[in-house]
Amino acid sequence: TEPGRYQPARQINARLWLLPAAPRPLKSNQRVRIHLHTREVFGRIILPEQKALSPGQDALVQIRLEQPVHAAFRDRFIIRQYSPQITLGGGVVLQVNPPRYRKRHLELFRRQLERLESGEPRQQILAAFDPISARPLGFWEIKIACNLPQADLQKQLQQLQSAGELFRFQSGRDTLYLSREQLETILARIERTLAGYHQQFPGRPGMEEKELLGPLEGQFNREAVQQAIALGLHQKKLVRDAAFLRLASFQPTMRARDAELVAFVEQKLAENLMVPPTLQELAQAKGVDLKALKEPLALLRRQGRLIYVSENLHYLPEGLEQIQKRLRAFFQQKETISVPEFKELIGSTRKHAIPLLEYFDRQHITVRQGDVRRPGPRLNT
Repeated sequence: TEPGRYQPARQINARLWLLPAAPRPLKSNQRVRIHLHTREVFGRIILPEQKALSPGQDALVQIRLEQPVHAAFRDRFIIRQYSPQITLGGGVVLQVNPPRYRKRHLELFRRQLERLESGEPRQQILAAFDPISARPLGFWEIKIACNLPQADLQKQLQQLQSAGELFRFQSGRDTLYLSREQLETILARIERTLAGYHQQFPGRPGMEEKELLGPLEGQFNREAVQQAIALGLHQKKLVRDAAFLRLASFQPTMRARDAELVAFVEQKLAENLMVPPTLQELAQAKGVDLKALKEPLALLRRQGRLIYVSENLHYLPEGLEQIQKRLRAFFQQKETISVPEFKELIGSTRKHAIPLLEYFDRQHITVRQGDVRRPGPRLNT
């Protein structure tokens, strides 16, 4: 027996035949005895396409076992009535530990099992890949699922890759495979996420890729998500713009209200470059809530037209340039500058001076030493 071929199964998808001599129809969710190899376990037969299976009929079923039993593709089994123990029929295993069946997945359930029954190696290989979870598979997982000889499987995998039906990639030391159907499942999720984001933020150039990846990687393999993005870019469904991703059909369009606020913010900050109004003062002057400024400020920052200094303070680039120019001139006359001296230099109070000095420290324009600042390595850049 090949290592790993037999897996402990709690769920099996199978083709089941009911004997013509069965005493009565088999109802969906009926509890029965399953005989597989030398084991007998209890389980329930789920009939996705009907409420009951009549004697002499067959159907694709899911068997939910009460105890694990080792099973593999094409294993035969017998089912018996719970009590009295009458043989009802038998079947063949098609999938081991498949996803739990849901009504909304009926078409997928049928398609995957019909592929496995087809006898066509390429279809059997593709059926091994679950498009719902989009979990990538290694070579031996595929082999166990379809039980093809190793040389034949390697040849088929190469052909499926050439046909664009399978994609191969490295995840650490592992070589994994994904089906096109799986990648399209992930891509569809990406498209839905982006569509919602564009609707919520029509003025933004797209969604930051790291923000998009966060929730997706909680559900899908990280490399699988990257492969799906690459597929979307290749199919021209997605567009990458620097660190942002967007739908190809989307063009950023700023709301009229946001455009008005952008112009207002720039005007007010330009009126006093070195001591601009705080965000609260801007909101109060315009008669809006602070939240209304969030998008205009984000847009200005992304475009480099606004620089974040502190939670409540933003500057135009030319305002910070003027302050740096004054700092350079000051340090030519004196080695250090105190907070009171900096306040006098820019004509402000601590409300502006402290956040500005802390910003300059972070940018290495100044270096704090106790209560004073010295020139930093980036003062003259």
